[in-house]
Amino acid sequence: MTEARRRLDRGHLRARLINEIAGRTESYAQIAHRWGVTRSAVSQFAARHALAIADARADLDDSTAHLWVTHREARLAEIQQTIEDLDARLTRDPADRAPLLRLRLQAIRQAAEETGQLRDTAPVQTVQIVLNGVDPADLV
Repeated sequence: MTEARRRLDRGHLRARLINEIAGRTESYAQIAHRWGVTRSAVSQFAARHALAIADARADLDDSTAHLWVTHREARLAEIQQTIEDLDARLTRDPADRAPLLRLRLQAIRQAAEETGQLRDTAPVQTVQIVLNGVDPADLV
């Protein structure tokens, strides 16, 4: 794997480059120059990530696509950060333990709901009605 490919395919850099190519206000040569790689490296990157670029291009038309909250991964990352922040605060400030633990559990539950990992846990109860001394035929 070439150095340019390793650099372009890093997580956050890959996402930025996919969005740049999807928006395509510059030529591959201009993008390559700005990123410090060859035009060929950008072209090969675009070929490797054609589906992701197509999805990003479709998102350009979506008026809410730029909002991080509309992206599931970003929401989960924010929930995870909240949990980590609460953990740090629990370590520093044990006096506020009960409300912080409640918030932490709410955030964990929210993450589980977001990923579809919670089952329907509502208790199911069967009710049997017994009529003593009444003929059901007389009820009609």
